[in-house]
Amino acid sequence: MTQKIFQKFKRFIEKQRLFSPNSRLLVAVSGGQDSVALVHLLLELQKEWPELEIALAHFNHHLRVSAKADEKFVRRLAHELGLKIFVGQGRVREFAHRNQLNVEQAGRLKRYEFLEKTAERWSADFILTAHTMTDQAETVLMKIFRGTGIEGLQGIRLRKGKVVRPLLGMKRGEIEEYLRAKGIAYRIDETNLDTELLRNKIRLELIPQLEREYDPELVSHLAQLALIAQAENEALEELVEGLWPLVTRNAGHHTRLPNFQKKSANKKDAEKAVPSDANFLFFKDNGHEAQAENEERENEIETPEDEIVESSTSPQKPDSSRKRDKIKNPVVLAPELELNLKALEELPVAVARRLVRKFLHVTLGLSSPSFDQTEAALHQQEGQAFSWGKDKVLVNEGGWLKRIRTGPERGEFSLVWDGQKELYLGEDLVFSGRFTSAENIGQLDFDDENRCYLDAEKLTFPLEVRSRKPGDKYRPLGMRGKKKLKDLLRERKIPQEERDFLPVFISGGKIVWVPGLPVSDEFKIIGKTRKIFLIEKASF
Repeated sequence: MTQKIFQKFKRFIEKQRLFSPNSRLLVAVSGGQDSVALVHLLLELQKEWPELEIALAHFNHHLRVSAKADEKFVRRLAHELGLKIFVGQGRVREFAHRNQLNVEQAGRLKRYEFLEKTAERWSADFILTAHTMTDQAETVLMKIFRGTGIEGLQGIRLRKGKVVRPLLGMKRGEIEEYLRAKGIAYRIDETNLDTELLRNKIRLELIPQLEREYDPELVSHLAQLALIAQAENEALEELVEGLWPLVTRNAGHHTRLPNFQKKSANKKDAEKAVPSDANFLFFKDNGHEAQAENEERENEIETPEDEIVESSTSPQKPDSSRKRDKIKNPVVLAPELELNLKALEELPVAVARRLVRKFLHVTLGLSSPSFDQTEAALHQQEGQAFSWGKDKVLVNEGGWLKRIRTGPERGEFSLVWDGQKELYLGEDLVFSGRFTSAENIGQLDFDDENRCYLDAEKLTFPLEVRSRKPGDKYRPLGMRGKKKLKDLLRERKIPQEERDFLPVFISGGKIVWVPGLPVSDEFKIIGKTRKIFLIEKASF
């Protein structure tokens, strides 16, 4: 039976192309059953892929009485298996109190900070976490309960930056069976039994009831739904990327859309069709290189008590020999761009809508276009002009949708946002806002990389949203003093060509948040917070 489980594990990795046989893998290990099983399955895989390199990473949060025993267990596991191990230490409870964060959020901040730093230090190709198919089912249900679309149905991504999750093809029951058959020991986290937490309640009560009374294969079906949503989103995004330069032009430069029924636009066609004088902004591919994480990954926080301890019992390849392939996608970013509405009539409506939504970002600098706004632009009549706000007017001239603009010509922009309407700010910069009670904090998804949460009562509406200015500075979450925005952008390695297009959210003259950076410490959620304001970045 264990061989059957291993073969399923291997087939999933190969089918999903999660990593290659000569990859360097940093495995996050808590000592629990899922992460311990992942380590042993990888060692079996290493017998068939001898060039595979494996190291373990364990972060001690110092939250539970058993934390020290967990660390000792993982250290012993690494020693017995002859694996390199990195151990991070962090006084998370004290860190949370000092920065007025909830313990779960603080632990996540420190854990991922440790994993990313360790991966960089060891030149790891990938960070592996042990999320299972059962975790996926729980996540999809949580998303549905909260209200979601196809983006939310993706659940836990198979790949997110360097993080990959090879156990998403296996149920927790299979993991338990594998460990039992092999006689492998693991640690038990008692907090996983607390049904006061929504995820635990779904895992321990709801899913068993649904499986018992409605669908014995519920977990598999929900996980399959997530994989389908991920694949279809990726396919649609790639199709839109290829078609984009074929249905747009800079003023005076025409492009032609090939017959959609006979030939699909591909990346090479797209690159050839781009006008030679088009302006480009390169965005990192979310499926390969992107590291635009949420609060748990955004914070450079002063934690002098932290340390990384390394011990090794096996030789490793020199780091200098490791090379990284960077995949970047060209996206035309020009306010003067025009969109061929007649060409869009030949495309499937789902594709046409996504192209229109993208056009609304790029030309108007708006945020997440609603369905009604998208439909209005898609069906705008020839000769008709439509105002989207100050200095933002679209007109249909001869079947080409274009902007009549009077604002600044470069990346500078400034507008007022009431936090209610969708905010369009440019390519991949589409935002929406909403309020929620702090009583719902346990249901908030702090793992979502496209959201930030703020203390609503500290904000002054409407917010100002503008491009960065010389001298901009603020105090990032967890820091004691202010830091220059340009220094933070540089430290985060945000490409120079992207920086002028990033929105700076302002309240009462103070910086609240910049996507890709930590939220302001002055506006963070604290124990006394009663009302939360959520800013959410949309994905396409």
